Amino acid sequence: MLSLKDSVVIVTGASSGIGRATAIAFAQKGAVVVLAARRLDRLQALEQEISRAGGRSLVIQSDVTRETEVERLFAEALQQLGRVDILVNNAGHGLRGNLVDTSYADWQAVLDANLTSVFLCSRAMARSAAPPGRKRHIITVGSIGGLIAAPSASAYGAAKRGVTGFMRAIRWELRPLGIKTTTLYPARVATEFFDIDSYPRKPGRGQMLLPADLARYIVAIATRSVTRRAAIRLWLILKRIYYLARYPLQGS
Repeated sequence: MLSLKDSVVIVTGASSGIGRATAIAFAQKGAVVVLAARRLDRLQALEQEISRAGGRSLVIQSDVTRETEVERLFAEALQQLGRVDILVNNAGHGLRGNLVDTSYADWQAVLDANLTSVFLCSRAMARSAAPPGRKRHIITVGSIGGLIAAPSASAYGAAKRGVTGFMRAIRWELRPLGIKTTTLYPARVATEFFDIDSYPRKPGRGQMLLPADLARYIVAIATRSVTRRAAIRLWLILKRIYYLARYPLQGS
């Protein structure tokens, strides 16, 4: 199992949800976590929380849909911490709506948040230098929507399907650089994703896992322990089954 102590981890979308929980989980393992997102106040609050718990983090406010800001994010991380060992592509934006009601601006915003950000950050990771022999890893939070098409989610589905294809392609390109890639395809998770106006009925508790559940799995992936990863994955499956039995399904 790979130790995460003193590893440098960039987490995008760290201001809330899965990103926030993942940052905390990595810090608990002794990693130095770079907190990247647009909402500075939330990043600073998270930095203080991690510090109070004895962890280490660095706030770099950035919009990862913009090339210049991604370049600045990696430049500052490399300047202050010397390297980037793990990148967690987590930033994203949801949208539900019929095709005829989807504006070009909405379409572009969803593609930028979910797909362009993954391209820009992964490219920056690949371009960044690393000490010889240092193992690096790109972990991308995709979606089951990138594997299974759903009505009223054409923009989101297209973006996440693009993430699936992109990550599968660069998997082979980055191997010679010593960079491993992993993509997750979670179903519904209790985050701000479902708080947007296009989700008038939030899914019931029995339909969702918690951000901390996914964070544990992401950290297990980063350790490269097959047994730990399998154990947590089984635990997540059993937990979802329990919730389905414990809580009635509701919402849409």
